[in-house]
Amino acid sequence: MDLFIQIGMIIITIAFIILMYSIVQTLKVLKAAIEELRLMIGQVRTDVSHISEDMKEAIHNTSEMTLDVRKKLSSLNILFATVNDIGQAVHSFTGIAKESAANLATTLKKNERQTVQGDRNISKHSDGFSTAIIDTIISSLRIWKRVKR
Repeated sequence: MDLFIQIGMIIITIAFIILMYSIVQTLKVLKAAIEELRLMIGQVRTDVSHISEDMKEAIHNTSEMTLDVRKKLSSLNILFATVNDIGQAVHSFTGIAKESAANLATTLKKNERQTVQGDRNISKHSDGFSTAIIDTIISSLRIWKRVKR
């Protein structure tokens, strides 16, 4: 029986040695993995600090560009306001010119009617000339309306 106990103890010892060897090997692999992870974390910290410096510089440059764009846009706002004022002035001028031309055409038509009614002995040539002037003015007004659209 003593022999069985000794053989059992030898088997338990061999199993314990194999178990310890496996644990030691696993710990060595784990140690290497942890060391690699430590190096990787150090590298990541270095990379992150470089990236953060680059990001700070990019944000600073973006802020400067934003301020520059705002200044230029405010300058353009002044330019657009000036162009708007010029457009309104031209619009007013063309409205006045159109009204003046329409009044002139109306006056010319009235004068022509009065002239035709008052004096039936005017030659055909002068009558055709005044009609041509009126037609030209009316045609000019129609063309102006089309161009304006």
